[in-house]
Amino acid sequence: VGTLHAKISDVNLNDKTFTFSDIELDKGVVHLKRNKQGAFNHQFIIDKYVKKKKKKSNIQIDFNDILLSNTTFRLDDDRYIAKKTGLDYFHINSTDINAAIKNFSINNNVYSGEIAQLSFKEKSGFILHNLTSIVDVSSKGIHLSELNIKTPGSSISSSQLNMNSKEYPDFKKFVDKVSFDAKVETSFIALSEAAYFAYMLKGMNDTIQLSTNISRQVKNLKLSKIDLRIKKKTFLRGTVDIPDYRDYRKD
Repeated sequence: VGTLHAKISDVNLNDKTFTFSDIELDKGVVHLKRNKQGAFNHQFIIDKYVKKKKKKSNIQIDFNDILLSNTTFRLDDDRYIAKKTGLDYFHINSTDINAAIKNFSINNNVYSGEIAQLSFKEKSGFILHNLTSIVDVSSKGIHLSELNIKTPGSSISSSQLNMNSKEYPDFKKFVDKVSFDAKVETSFIALSEAAYFAYMLKGMNDTIQLSTNISRQVKNLKLSKIDLRIKKKTFLRGTVDIPDYRDYRKD
């Protein structure tokens, strides 16, 4: 930790509520590491201080403002070989993280708040200029509204991007158990940047214009009300049902 400032504005032990007016972290470094056996480098802290509870404890923690500046986040999972190209979800190294989060709340395993600003650089070369959204995370899913993403070559807007689940463990089987309910308004996506997430797009340098609704699970994803435009005279409108990509691997 470079510099950490925290201001507590209210504590109510009877109601089990804690309110922080400001949290500021400058030049912080977070490095999560997982060995080949699956244990995290902070497992000793969990083993010592986190005990299994016989009944739920409804503690509420509120943060009025959270500010991160010049922060670094690393994740290394030694169970997976590092990729040489594209974004590697098991070996992340994000630097120059700057964020402003407002009205963040933790209450009974529900996390909510507003991302007013988020930017970073990732070792793959991907750069996020800014992301803003209202966020709600619970066992029912990850729900984003008023989502706006800006990168050097892309601008994406979504009035809602919901990834619905029945319980948190569903995200361990994301393809089969998490359902999308999303509306993407007119957005501009640089394929060269999309290639960080989808390697098959590498080498494509066009920018597409896209608006669509997204529904169902990844294994049978549905894109409706598609308006896709490439360059001046190429466009696609309609509905597309995307079959389970794993079926092609079997063939």
